[in-house]
Amino acid sequence: MTTADFDRILDELGHFGRYQLINYLLLFIPLFFTSAFVLTFAFAAGEPDYRCLVPECENGLGPYSPTWLKNAVPFGEDGRPSLCTRYAVSTGASDWVNGTCPADGFLKNVTHHCNDLIFRGEMVTIVNTFNLTCVNNKWKLTLIGTMNFLGQFFGLPLAGAMSDRFGRRTVLVSAIIGQSICGIAKALAPSYLFYITLEFMETLIGGGLFPTLFVLALELVGPSRRTIGGVSINVIYAFGTAYLALLAWALPYWRHMLFAVYAPTLIFILYLWLIPESVRWLMSRGRFEDASSVVHKAATRNGVQLSNVALSMFKSSSDSNGTPQTERVESSDDIPDGFQFKLIKEMLTSKILVIRLLVNFVCWISCTVVYYGLSLGSVTLSGDKYMNFAVTALVEAPGNIIVWPMMEWVGRRKTLSATLILAGILCIVVPFLSHDEELQWLVTTSFMLGKIFITGSFNVLYTYSSEMFPTGLRSSSLAACSTFGRIGSMLAPQAPLLAVYGASLPYIVFGAMALIAGFSSLILPETLNQNLPDTVKEAEELSWRNTKKKKFLPNYKIGYSPATL
Repeated sequence: MTTADFDRILDELGHFGRYQLINYLLLFIPLFFTSAFVLTFAFAAGEPDYRCLVPECENGLGPYSPTWLKNAVPFGEDGRPSLCTRYAVSTGASDWVNGTCPADGFLKNVTHHCNDLIFRGEMVTIVNTFNLTCVNNKWKLTLIGTMNFLGQFFGLPLAGAMSDRFGRRTVLVSAIIGQSICGIAKALAPSYLFYITLEFMETLIGGGLFPTLFVLALELVGPSRRTIGGVSINVIYAFGTAYLALLAWALPYWRHMLFAVYAPTLIFILYLWLIPESVRWLMSRGRFEDASSVVHKAATRNGVQLSNVALSMFKSSSDSNGTPQTERVESSDDIPDGFQFKLIKEMLTSKILVIRLLVNFVCWISCTVVYYGLSLGSVTLSGDKYMNFAVTALVEAPGNIIVWPMMEWVGRRKTLSATLILAGILCIVVPFLSHDEELQWLVTTSFMLGKIFITGSFNVLYTYSSEMFPTGLRSSSLAACSTFGRIGSMLAPQAPLLAVYGASLPYIVFGAMALIAGFSSLILPETLNQNLPDTVKEAEELSWRNTKKKKFLPNYKIGYSPATL
């Protein structure tokens, strides 16, 4: 028995029945809370506004922007006070005796460095705590984001291999608990070095959390419900990211914020008993009795009586001692490592799949550069940075929703290409509009639309990349794609450095990468309404297999089984 038989069983069981719905809702809970993990450094390591304290004029308790400030501190072209320099004091000013700060009380042609600072508002980040102020320490802040994504770069392939070897559920729960422990330790970090080490360890241990959860959820449902399943996961992720902005606003002290983000997620260790292992994974490892047990529970929950043909599939897969009889896997303990190595070798000798993998890498790198570039850039928009971050996160919801009908009507390939190309065009347009103050609303609109389309591209990629590779390497392939995507993640925080050579250059680079990926994706196969491939040969056949046309409207309805609809 192969996992292709499970697709036939799903026709009886229901592609998205009550059982799948309950498990999706269970998965949504940790997804919501752990979505906040990814960008906690944007607030915990964010640089608050600060300036030199002028003891001759204030005691550190006064307003951040007093009327006399321009007399004492130089201002930049952006209208902000200098971070760590102030004008030298002129002792000859007559008004000093009155306790005022006159314009002639400072030497405008002489500046010196100051050690005492005053911060705007109540926000306290590691900048305040570890004294990472002034220009010469900025590289330490950008390094935190790089270390975060570097941990994902190494952690994602490890998680993918572990997921294919030990199971989706085990790796998912381990990743959540591992990240929770690292996050709590970060909240207690006594030094910058300790903090940045934990930032790397957190994503190394748990960087594969989202791809593993995505694959586990995807393998629960049938072909006709994979799109809505992927969309719903990404929508919950968007709300979870916005939840981070709410916590950062409510808890401006970074240690308190990190505790609030990570500590509650320790409870998800209970998911080792609350959610089932992937039936497809169990079957790919030859554990047919365990797979049969899950399917029987699903049938009971969905109110479905499986046919004798479906039941015989499991019975014929085991002998009287319960030992699986299959050419693919003789024992889950004896063959797995060699079995997986054989699959990898077979996949890498397939010209079709290698080209497909390379195109996926290009798409993933481009998507992550643009996605994270726009996400991190949201705090530089005019207005409240918490609100900007939350709104930029929430626009991902419509970005995920609009690709749902597109993926069902025109397919995955055309939807991915269209969203990438539109995102690329909008990124290139933004800098040409930013010079006109009257068009700032149009700049913000283009920025948000670009985020919507690149989010839609990400949604398609997760579903699409999961559908075009064989079951035994599905999680590993998705992890490999996501790993190469981390290259884009590591580059995105550094993109503002390109502004030194031209303010519009970061957006032009974003746009060019999205356009290249958009046109490259057109050579990928269409997977709409196709069964998930189990073998390399079946995956290769996707390149020429015709898509079976299905009506889209029935997919809006969540059914329990063909018998109950």
